[in-house]
Amino acid sequence: MTTVRDIAAEAGVSAMTVSNVLNGRTDKVSAATAERIRSIMARTGYVPNRPATALSTSRSNIVALIHAASGQRSQPSPHDSIFLDEVERRITSTGRFLMIRSADDVSHTSAELRSWRVDGAIVLGAFTSEADEVQAQLGLPWSSSTTTRPRAG
Repeated sequence: MTTVRDIAAEAGVSAMTVSNVLNGRTDKVSAATAERIRSIMARTGYVPNRPATALSTSRSNIVALIHAASGQRSQPSPHDSIFLDEVERRITSTGRFLMIRSADDVSHTSAELRSWRVDGAIVLGAFTSEADEVQAQLGLPWSSSTTTRPRAG
């Protein structure tokens, strides 16, 4: 399996330069060097190791969508499918991944999500206080719930 160091050695650059290209920081790398690195990645079939990246950056690029199920399992409506598709499209368009969790008790999901180092959470079907609790437990700067909070200012 090809590593960042393998690509760096072949391209004649540092592993940091390869990392800069992988993470879109091409302003720090010449266009020719970035293209050479991308070409080597394509030819070798390089796939970034997301868990390793999460460990080194303390970011998982995962956004969790937590659905408060309240013990009820029902057939999804067409609206649910359209909504989930749109959320997933928007999350993945930013280079992140969507994790969907159903939970009878939203606050008990926090420990599991903390172990995944999620970068954000969308909480559906819960009271604002429950979403706030998840936000606090995960140490996230924001959360979303079915209740809209008034904007400051």
